[in-house]
Amino acid sequence: LQSSSSLPQKLAVLEEALKRWDVPNDHEELACSLSKDPAESRRIALTAAITVRSTPALQTEFQALFQESLSSARTEDWFVSLRQLKWIDSMLYPVLCKVLQETMMTHVRESISGEFDQENMLEAMQSWKDEHVVPWLRSLLGDADFRQKKWGTRLSKAILECFAFVRMEEIFDIV
Repeated sequence: LQSSSSLPQKLAVLEEALKRWDVPNDHEELACSLSKDPAESRRIALTAAITVRSTPALQTEFQALFQESLSSARTEDWFVSLRQLKWIDSMLYPVLCKVLQETMMTHVRESISGEFDQENMLEAMQSWKDEHVVPWLRSLLGDADFRQKKWGTRLSKAILECFAFVRMEEIFDIV
């Protein structure tokens, strides 16, 4: 992969390479199989090789990419590549969770800090999550994975925790 390529372009190249990989025709590859499915074995091997050889900068690049995409609420072509490579549940899971947590905490903090007279702030935060975070994450993960892993419930809990944390900070500032 050329270093001048953008991260989404690199993902597309990896996805295409994985799709084009020939069916194994030698016994060595079968003996080293990581899965009963040869294509899954290759995907695992590719992921392992990239994980071992990557620097922390790769995680930072993905974090920036997730943040930019979420903040603009854009559906991206590279979401499909990530699903095909199955990286969201493995090497990118901590990065995704960090971006979601930071984004929700920043929004809650900016929206409710110092505001005590406005009603329905918690409902407003839940609505913001439902309108901005949920569609983006559903697009990233795919509808089936979003439902199966109960991301809706997890995001609701996370926004409640952010809300409670901001209010606790304010209480301790008073004391």
